[in-house]
Amino acid sequence: MSFEARCSGRLIKAHDLHIGRLPKLTRYQRKEALRELAKAGTHKPTSRGATMSAEARFRGLPLQKKLVPQMFLTYFDEVKYQHGVQPYYWLGGIMVEAQLVAVLEAQVNELSRECFGRAHLESGTEFHAKDIFHGKANFKGWDAAKRIDVLQRLSKIIDRHDEIYKVPIRLEPARMLASDPEHKAFMFFVERVQMQLCHLNGIGMLIGDHEKSMVGASTYNLSRYREHGTDYQFGRAIDRLIDTVHFTHSHHSRMLQLADVYMYVQQMCAATSERRSWTRTTLVDFIRRETKLLAPHRYKDWPTAQSWYA
Repeated sequence: MSFEARCSGRLIKAHDLHIGRLPKLTRYQRKEALRELAKAGTHKPTSRGATMSAEARFRGLPLQKKLVPQMFLTYFDEVKYQHGVQPYYWLGGIMVEAQLVAVLEAQVNELSRECFGRAHLESGTEFHAKDIFHGKANFKGWDAAKRIDVLQRLSKIIDRHDEIYKVPIRLEPARMLASDPEHKAFMFFVERVQMQLCHLNGIGMLIGDHEKSMVGASTYNLSRYREHGTDYQFGRAIDRLIDTVHFTHSHHSRMLQLADVYMYVQQMCAATSERRSWTRTTLVDFIRRETKLLAPHRYKDWPTAQSWYA
């Protein structure tokens, strides 16, 4: 990872790195930055109070160097709670570096050409996991084995554990006192995305499937979190997410379709139903055996056994 990708998008002087004038950089990050600067010249340390330029410290370097963090896009979707059918409310998705998006889109488009004979974005070429699994909409009349193969291939596209970062949130509304699991799930999701961006030393944006019930509340809450931090006594500062929450229809985005597949297999593998059809067993066994989709990078299950308030 380049020096530009490690820090916070500011003009940084080598002397500032030495004496710790950048409070948002940890001691470790300052050392890493200085190590990268030193590659281009000879280190010339000076006294703590001196004001020598970067050239005097590192020969051949400009006075200042602009630090540009990596950009990550997070695509998310939900699985709604249904009493007696779906015991959890799920919200989550996949985070990818911006440069990787075109690669993933090309892979899904290739599968689209095989399935539909074309790849341009429209409702007739959408990969919607529930429709694929149950043989509806674009997959009506398809053989079960062929439909499961499509889901397996989409799952393998997502299965790049070191490049696609997975963030699922699972709430159990029946055990919660609060009546708005959507709000709490979104807050937990934003916190986990923030944590992963800090770990990657990047910045990011949220892109969601267009649901009227989510658009207004999500954009408002993210702006509030960015200004004041998340709720409750131990809320987190949110400074790695930029702009607002962007929404579009899933048939307009291959990446949202991959997020939909990811969340669908999450809830399916967590299901406790004793009814196990061939299609369900085959897909679940494949996910568990052949992928790392059940190994999230950040997650939250709520409430836990230790939760005193939910």
